[in-house]
Amino acid sequence: MFITDTLQAMLPSTPQLRSLTFEASYNCRDRMLSSQHAIRPWILLEQWNATLHAVKSALQTLVISVEFYNGDCTFFKQPDIKPQFSGRLDLRGFDQLHSLEIPAPLLTSETMSILMNTNYLQYAPPQLRHLTLRTDMTGAQLVYPYGTSSQELKKESRVRDKARMELTCISQLSLSLVEQLPFLQSLAIWQPPDPSLDFFDDELQELHNFCKNKSITAKVLYPMLLRRKSPLYWNLVHEVTLFDASYPESGSVVHIFQGERQGTPLGLASQYHLAEFKKHYIRRNR
Repeated sequence: MFITDTLQAMLPSTPQLRSLTFEASYNCRDRMLSSQHAIRPWILLEQWNATLHAVKSALQTLVISVEFYNGDCTFFKQPDIKPQFSGRLDLRGFDQLHSLEIPAPLLTSETMSILMNTNYLQYAPPQLRHLTLRTDMTGAQLVYPYGTSSQELKKESRVRDKARMELTCISQLSLSLVEQLPFLQSLAIWQPPDPSLDFFDDELQELHNFCKNKSITAKVLYPMLLRRKSPLYWNLVHEVTLFDASYPESGSVVHIFQGERQGTPLGLASQYHLAEFKKHYIRRNR
């Protein structure tokens, strides 16, 4: 995998690296057509673990974005990402790692739709204080408003239903992490690009209540690319603080970020939707 090769070449020379952000964005069209034989998973987390080991003693912030798609297909015909990754992200022993932003399935090693009760603490950085969960690698990441023919409505509906179920699992996962991570100070959860799949109000309230009971700051992040229906906003985000542990009486607060948010670049995992804008599948008047 290109990402692994790049990191393997770079990280041994930077053992004191404190912050690492990498985006794995892959249009799998050529991969799907290249061979009739079984293809190894695109993401081998065992290799990622071994590669990241080079900066284990110094790394403080880790951001991972994963976008796997077939650029020839609309969102309801996208390949399943589950066969494309194996293993589990293992950050035990990363004693300095305090801020982590990753796709939720990297914590579970399974698709979100079959999430089970798991002890995530055994694989987490021991001093983790700030966690952000992404919707990458879930069925919700590539969905967008789309008008289909009657023959395709059922297929689109099934994909949307699966995406909604996976988001419900992310909601439940976030509550489990609040209970399990002893040093957690803040939890942020990305909402999907398509606003029709946002967390329900009762899910937001439950997240607020759980975090308030633990004095943990709770935030949700809304990418604005599809909400504004313009590729100009590919890296614009609205951050809503549901509960602020430092100012518990402040109520809900909205901040707007473009380009980067607290040092983390925005617009990760947006290549598919930008391509759909170019093909006019996503229109401004929808």
